[in-house]
Amino acid sequence: MDIRMNHLVRAIPALLLATSLMGCAVNKQDEKITTNVRAALATHSDLGPPGAIRVQARENVVYLSGLVNSGYSGENAVAVASQVDGVTNVVSNVSPSK
Repeated sequence: MDIRMNHLVRAIPALLLATSLMGCAVNKQDEKITTNVRAALATHSDLGPPGAIRVQARENVVYLSGLVNSGYSGENAVAVASQVDGVTNVVSNVSPSK
């Protein structure tokens, strides 16, 4: 096998691994948004104890999931999260526990 072809064949798995890991890179802005949304939600006792609603930001979109006391609390969680700087959209999978 030609030496250049041999190097190329050896490089392909490394390139595939590097490319797949790029999607796993943590965006500092998303980390900041996640932290700020969690803090904002924690100030609202009607949403349950801190951490009752799981928060994840991805490309400035906030994803909420968990159980709250009522449907109104779920709507309130979306409203609170959407007020955080940098949030462009909120996707809610928050459900009333009753």
